[in-house]
This record gives sequence, structure tokens and C-alpha cells, in this order.
Amino acid sequence: MKIYPVQNSSCNRRNNLSNAVDKNSRNLIVSNPLVSNVAFWGNPSSTDFQSAKRYLDETKAKLGIANEDLSLKNFDLEKLNGIQKGIKVFDGLSMKQIAFVSNNLLGLSVNHGCSSMCAHCYLEAVPQYFKEDSNMINKIDFEDFHSFMGGYEKLNKRLGFNALKTELSPYFCMFGDSDCIDMEMKDKSGKIYDFTYANDVAYKSTQRLGLFDTAGWYPKNKKLQERAEKIVKYFSEEKNSNKVIQIAVSFNPFHALNERSINLKNKGDFEGSKKFRELYVDRMVNVFYTFTPVIENEKFHCMSRSMLDSPNNPDGFQKKDLEQLADEVLAKLEKKYEEDYSGDKKYIKTPEQAQRCLSKLNNELKLQIREIGPEGRAENLYKNNAEVQEFIRKNKIEGEEELRAFSENLVLKLEDSFSDVDMNGKVYFLSSCASHPVALPTELQLNFKNKHKKTISDEADFGGKKITKEMIDRVF
Repeated sequence: MKIYPVQNSSCNRRNNLSNAVDKNSRNLIVSNPLVSNVAFWGNPSSTDFQSAKRYLDETKAKLGIANEDLSLKNFDLEKLNGIQKGIKVFDGLSMKQIAFVSNNLLGLSVNHGCSSMCAHCYLEAVPQYFKEDSNMINKIDFEDFHSFMGGYEKLNKRLGFNALKTELSPYFCMFGDSDCIDMEMKDKSGKIYDFTYANDVAYKSTQRLGLFDTAGWYPKNKKLQERAEKIVKYFSEEKNSNKVIQIAVSFNPFHALNERSINLKNKGDFEGSKKFRELYVDRMVNVFYTFTPVIENEKFHCMSRSMLDSPNNPDGFQKKDLEQLADEVLAKLEKKYEEDYSGDKKYIKTPEQAQRCLSKLNNELKLQIREIGPEGRAENLYKNNAEVQEFIRKNKIEGEEELRAFSENLVLKLEDSFSDVDMNGKVYFLSSCASHPVALPTELQLNFKNKHKKTISDEADFGGKKITKEMIDRVF
């Protein structure tokens, strides 16, 4: 996830998703054959390890609690220190610090950058292919990915319970400021691994449900079209759809293509405006057609976002505009369904199936639209709305005061906070449910191969504020 000093929206997304957790998917400790052969374990024969293991076993016996109901909060972490010895990814970290990382861990960044460049993006995602060099990365190293996943699997085996167990964040997110269709890693031979592989590994290692979200792809991009079809085939199997909390398609008038259409229309270039609008409509028709095999799955949802209908909000981005956009997409999709049923029947086997899919999409695209707030790039869309501008002004003042108090008092409110690990191993603290959410870097960093390289998150301005190891040790 790309990290910024302020994040307001992610809390709502977590709350919306929390009710959808399949409790049956909260497995006990399982072996991950995809990472079990990775030689990161070391030999846990140290005195510290043996002492920690004795304390662990003795405390479990006294507590009399089943492993699946245990968490790190049940133990004295100073006495448990040493149980992590020999696990490469945790080198240099104490159990208190590992507990901080594990406490409500939101996810791990696999990719940075997004090609959609939506005007409302609260993370203000940069273009997908920003320059990557010897000091800067935008994809996680394949070895680091497995070091993280395998490290937690090994720690969980030693503990006998899941160190990543949390009720606050029911899913494990690996995309943040990117799109799941673009997610990829490469091994040393150059072989590419996409979302399906990453989700399988993460599900087994973290015992947490994954999250899939896409805003679409260029229909003529053969590589991404084939990848999307592979992902749909993956989700078509119940065993795989049960590994995610949601299969989501983002639909909104803020996508760069539609935003360009709106801007051209405002300049009087109606021909150009029509061209870019059709590009976005055709893009989304292709997305929904490709995802037809899973539209009726209860995990499939559309993330429809717009501004409220108001004379103070810009034309083109309001609820009525999104409804009109949805009508155009659904009309073209219905024709495509008719052609499919009359021809190869690739996806549509009966007219009734087509109507069920169209009915669900109509409900999700038009009847479940949610308002965007003035966060990230969306703040620019509200520049002529005096009421919202006043709200932004007051919110920033309150936020500055809260951040100052937070920094001065050195208080970590862990009960409503999250941690997030970037692709270089750096750990960030996210307090996302406070009156003014804050995000701050910490002094913690996992032992990744690329720990000396920078990411886009390193460019955020935190005003010199940072969560120190001393603060973490005091809290735990």
C-alpha cells in the first residue's frame, strides 16, 4: 500500500467488508507447500529459543485455551522473546516489535502504481510504470514475498496459533495503490506470478482472506486480457472464491478516460469527448463481460462511487451522471450477451442467465452508489463547494492538533490502529478510525533483500514524525 500522512477512506472499506467474513475460512495452522522448501528457517537451538519455548508451553497449559483462540496478547512478550530466532525475515526484531507489526496487520505491498489515474483516488496513486532503478522499486522481490509469507508460517507453527489473528482487519490486502489485474512478481528466471499465485500463498501463510479489486484494463492488451480471464477462471472454483472476502470491480465517472471526456466537453470539443467516453464505456463492457462467470457469485460486487447531485459539484461526476454512464454500459453489455448467446455461448448459456447478470449489475451500479469524500485527489473536485471547503479547513486544523498531541504524548492507540508493510520491509502505523486518521512511518523494518531500496512511500512528507522502537516497547 502506498503510505500517506493522512488516510480517511480505508476504515470505512474495512467496516463494510468485515460483515462479509466467512468464519469457516479461519483455518488452524496449515502447511504451505508453496513455501515449505524455502531455506529461511535457521536452527532454533539457541538458549533464548529454548527458554521462550518452555514459557510458551507452560503458559498454554496454565491458560487452558484452545490454540485457535490464542493470540500474542495472551503472553508476556519479553518472556516469549527468542521464539522467533532463526527466522530470517524477523532478524533484528524483538517479539514486542513483531507483535506491533502483526497487530491488525492490514497487508503487504506487492506493487505500486496504477494506470487508471482516477480523479478521486484517495491514495493519489502515481502512474503504474514510474522509473525503477537500482535505488527505487515498484514491485516486491519474489524472494522477499516468500520470506515474509514463509516467515509468518514458520512463526505460527512454533507458536501453535496465528500471530496475525485479528478481528479489526478481516482481510489481507496486497494491492493498495495498484490494481489487482496489474499485480505481478518475477522469479530469478523471469517467470511471472500474478494475483492467483499471490493470493494462494498469502491465504495459506496468513490464514486471512484476500481482497480483489480492479478498475479494468485496456481491452486490446492481450497480456492483461488473458490474465483477467485466468483470474475469473480461478474465482469460478468455489475453493478459490472462498479465499477472498470480495471480488470487486470499481466503476465511477472519475477514471482518467471519462475525466478526459468531461474536460473536453467543457472545452467544447464534443467529438473528442464522445471518443473518450466510448473508450471508457467499452472498457467497462469488456470488464463485466469477462467477469460474467462470477457475477452471480455472492462475493462479486461493484464499487460504484460518485459525488452527490448538487449545483455546487462539477458536472459529469455526480450521481445522475454515473447512472447515465451505467445505462450506457449495461445497454452495450446486453447486446454483447445477445451476440454471445446467439453465437459461441462462451459465457451466456441461457437468456435467463443474461437477465440475472444484468439485474445484479443494474442494482450494484445504480442503486448502491456511494458518495466520495474530499480526500486525496478528490479534494480538487470540491474546490467550488463552499460547505465542503469549510469542512476541509476545520478537519485539517483538527488533524494538525491531533497529530501534534499524538506526537507529543507518544501514545499508540492500538485498538483502532493498523500496521502495513511496504515492499522494502518498512513498517507503517495507520490510525484509521480516529477523528482525523494519521499514518506515520516507524523505525521497524523487516529483513528483506530490498531493505536498502526506496519506494514511492518514502517520498511522503511526515514532518519528521516517526514511531520509535521505544514507543513500541513501552506499549507492549
